[in-house]
Amino acid sequence: MSELAPLVNAQYGVFYVTQREENETVLELAASYGAESKAQLKDKFELREGLIGQAAADKRAIVLKDVPPEFVRIGSGLGHATPANVAVLPALFEDDVKAVIELASFGEFNETHQTFLDQLMELIGVSLNAILASSRTEELLAESQRLATELQEKQAELQAQQEALEERAEQLSPSSRYKSEFLANMSHELR
Repeated sequence: MSELAPLVNAQYGVFYVTQREENETVLELAASYGAESKAQLKDKFELREGLIGQAAADKRAIVLKDVPPEFVRIGSGLGHATPANVAVLPALFEDDVKAVIELASFGEFNETHQTFLDQLMELIGVSLNAILASSRTEELLAESQRLATELQEKQAELQAQQEALEERAEQLSPSSRYKSEFLANMSHELR
């Protein structure tokens, strides 16, 4: 946010990343720029909640011009003012919302800014998807390694049990042979 906001002449910005919680999708605050206080920022948005949630649900940008004074205030040590424009931009990957950025500016977002932001949001969508895929791959690899270790432990346990059974069978073998011989002798004598 610290690099993006100045590039498009924005004085205020927030970045929310999509999180999946069971069957619910929420957008969690990941970064901010120019906020007067952290307490003013909302930590989470659900789909269709506020403009952040609405942009995520609709999967399209929302641009506000001539923002009312109560909407948001941009402040510094010298004063406070209302922005002229607010842009709420979803980052998509294959029609799935990965994040939403909201920017506020004292001036208009010109056509160059809009083009840049559109391209940036595509790049953010691709990048976040790659990060999530890599993270998921790491989780699956760790789970696979855990299962392989567990399988090796079970195999060692089964091997030990098999060896114990073979040892017991060897101990019983002479006894079994003596019984067979005894029964054969008895059968022979009884005849």
